[in-house]
Amino acid sequence: MLMAPAVSPRRTSSGPNNPAVRLYKFETSSGQVLDYTQYYLDLNLANQKDYADWQPEYNLTSYYGLTEVTAQSLHELAYTFTDQKSYSHLFSRYYEANAVRLYPSPEVGGCDASCAQTHYCAVTRLEYSQFRHCLEAAASALASSAAPPALARPLLLLLQLLLPLLLLAAAPSTLGQSQLAAT
Repeated sequence: MLMAPAVSPRRTSSGPNNPAVRLYKFETSSGQVLDYTQYYLDLNLANQKDYADWQPEYNLTSYYGLTEVTAQSLHELAYTFTDQKSYSHLFSRYYEANAVRLYPSPEVGGCDASCAQTHYCAVTRLEYSQFRHCLEAAASALASSAAPPALARPLLLLLQLLLPLLLLAAAPSTLGQSQLAAT
């Protein structure tokens, strides 16, 4: 959650992302982060106007409805990314802010529930091995609760069509053997 976006624009298939910077408000005696405001530069608009006009994108506490910025509150916020009830609202807000307004929603950016889980793992796991474990655990849970593969139905239909043909192919040899036994 506290990973700031890049200042340098990175080109993607849909174009360069908008650069962003954050202005942190913190307690000077303890270093505790109290809040931050993220500013962004709309590259398309800047190129049209021929000057850079940095705008506030969001304020952490008001954007997510946080009363305080603590490890616990940020973890609870990140956990909502995996909750289907909260997914549409809070994850959409996170995704838009994380993409610095490049995509207006996860759907436009091609981000589904699996993608949301990847973001959850990325913001809650600091070490790469923990991140990989988080992704693998989620993939395993998805696989065990998933519906039968899409290929199962066509294979079943194919088997239903081929079974009579197999029986017909086997029938003459069986019929021939029974006729031989009768003679």
